[in-house]
Amino acid sequence: MHLKKLMARIDKQTTENCVQPHLTVKGLAVGIALALTALPSWGNGVVLWNQLGSDGEVTASPIGSSFGIHSDSQGGVQYVPGVFGNGFATTGGETGGGGYLTMSPEQFYAGDKTKGTVSMWLQKRIDRFVAFETPLIGIFGEQPYDLQGGEGSYASIAAMWSDGFTGSGGMFFYINDQLNTGHFCYALSWNDIPVGEWVHVAFSWDLNGIEGTADKMRLYFDGVLVDTNTDAITSLRSDSDSVKLLGHHAYSRFGEPTAYMDNIVVYDYAKSDFTDRFIENPLGQSLVGLKANVDMRFRVRDGGDELAVDAQALLGVNSNGINPSTEDVTVRLGSLVFTVPAGSFVQHPAGFYQFIGTVNGVKVKANLQLVEPHFPRGKLVFSLHVYGLNFGSIDSTGSLLLTVGDDGGLVPLERGQASFQSNP
Repeated sequence: MHLKKLMARIDKQTTENCVQPHLTVKGLAVGIALALTALPSWGNGVVLWNQLGSDGEVTASPIGSSFGIHSDSQGGVQYVPGVFGNGFATTGGETGGGGYLTMSPEQFYAGDKTKGTVSMWLQKRIDRFVAFETPLIGIFGEQPYDLQGGEGSYASIAAMWSDGFTGSGGMFFYINDQLNTGHFCYALSWNDIPVGEWVHVAFSWDLNGIEGTADKMRLYFDGVLVDTNTDAITSLRSDSDSVKLLGHHAYSRFGEPTAYMDNIVVYDYAKSDFTDRFIENPLGQSLVGLKANVDMRFRVRDGGDELAVDAQALLGVNSNGINPSTEDVTVRLGSLVFTVPAGSFVQHPAGFYQFIGTVNGVKVKANLQLVEPHFPRGKLVFSLHVYGLNFGSIDSTGSLLLTVGDDGGLVPLERGQASFQSNP
């Protein structure tokens, strides 16, 4: 499932200590002055955000510094279908060559490197790495065996997809301290993830303990904790090279990109809750105060299940406006995901947007309306009725996520807000 990427059109006017983004939303320009210090947090602890979907996006991060693009005779960077529009992949790679994205450590991390989180979406393009038979790839931090800082030079914080000879295998997250002693988290279960499946991967660390626990490092897949490290790590080694994304070693052993990446975010704290990973903008929910009622009826029509969602929310300051005629609308309820594709809604003469039709073989009726659509506190009213689904087994509690393009909101559903009925 792809979510259409519609980002705010940002015209940054930079002065010595201030960046003033101008967001153009439905003809209304709004200026927001943000005083900056070195490597600021822009809210929610975010110090870097890049969508990674084109040369223009890579070299103009909406938050934080921008990446450089490395290419040479060995290979370069290409753009591929991602989770939110496009992501990127790399070709080539050996001892510092080939394609990768690059940024200085001082720009990539927060000022206090003893704690932080790096998160992104990844997709495998090869089943697994086998020592001396397949390539290796660095996820972030360094390119395996590039040794550009000289023999024995390693990044202070990095992750790679390991073949078990270099690293412990699977997804391999490591911190090197000032004595060049390595501290590791890894998950062999990465090898079992199917090729072509997007997975949200997050690497968190805090040398003083994550959220008051003994954990110093954590590794997450799709918001689920898969490994921890409780070593006493007193310091970080100095970085001798730039941070690199998706740099290969021995690329010629496979000859194609081994992984895709989309939507990288770097935080200034050890983040542990990734329920917001389906919202592209890491500054937070742009559909705020979301309220929803969900009615799920089992086997009510032609043996199929029926879903009804009624929701309303305010457009927050992080919203860049909503255009129902050009944006996907997605409802996520536990493992159930349903999307009305972009271009499906048409404007009714009464002013609201409506879609009546069939999506993936099920019947759909959806209405969407902007009430008082002034930026940024317009109100969104949404209803969705779907007939002919197969729910399978879905818990009656949990959270509902509503996204419209790159705007999203999340609401926990408690008893009384969700109705589940079975009609044999």
